[in-house]
Amino acid sequence: MCLILLAYRAHPDTAVLLAGNRDEFYHRPSAPPAQICDDPPIFAGRDLEAGGTWMGRNGAGMLAALTNGRRFDQVVPPNPRSRGELVTGLLRQSSAAAAADWLTAQPLERFRPFNVLFGDVEAFYYYSSLEGRPVAALAPGMYALSNSTLNDSTWPKVAFSLGFLRDNAGTPGEELLRRVQRFLCDGTPPDQERSDDLSEEVHGALGAVFIRTANYGTVSQTILTEGGTLGRRYYFSPETHLQQGPRPVPAFRRLPF
Repeated sequence: MCLILLAYRAHPDTAVLLAGNRDEFYHRPSAPPAQICDDPPIFAGRDLEAGGTWMGRNGAGMLAALTNGRRFDQVVPPNPRSRGELVTGLLRQSSAAAAADWLTAQPLERFRPFNVLFGDVEAFYYYSSLEGRPVAALAPGMYALSNSTLNDSTWPKVAFSLGFLRDNAGTPGEELLRRVQRFLCDGTPPDQERSDDLSEEVHGALGAVFIRTANYGTVSQTILTEGGTLGRRYYFSPETHLQQGPRPVPAFRRLPF
């Protein structure tokens, strides 16, 4: 139930703001962001179980982030490849346009359903295997993505995220970062009810921006910026599920890449 927020050329102090919560089973091992590749330099966390990553950037300023796709009629391919490999592969490319071409050429039927956002200050792209459409270039604007398609406001956390981005379109850069950090920690369950195969109790918890259940929840949080007065920044907050009680604003660490 991961969540990604994107403001692409839509804020005066940053050309790209890419932020998100990674939600996962607590027992699944991962490593915090580090340089995971030298040529080109890639900075990202690592999924130690299946390989790859969920969000990162390369040395040229290209960013990428992925969520799992969710639909009830999905067919799991035989011997599926790790979706995290796609983010690493995208970040190995020399430009956003080259990354779009690279993704199009991949055997995407070998992966379980996924959504991915990637790009730089010049161009940003979106692809969802749930839709069966070509890779799409995004217009400047504000976007939110969970496990359905881009800006699917029938998902309460997506609608909430879009409202947050719009409300902060003119917030000064440093204050914007503080507000994004607080927003990513909002564990308020949605008011809207949905009907699916999950229990009402679990669905309510999973509908929040910040998730905490007994064995699954928000395990890390990331904020990336590129361009504008904020420049290039990488913030990370790990092991969020270990904190008890009301969720405080975490000590996001600014990383040196």
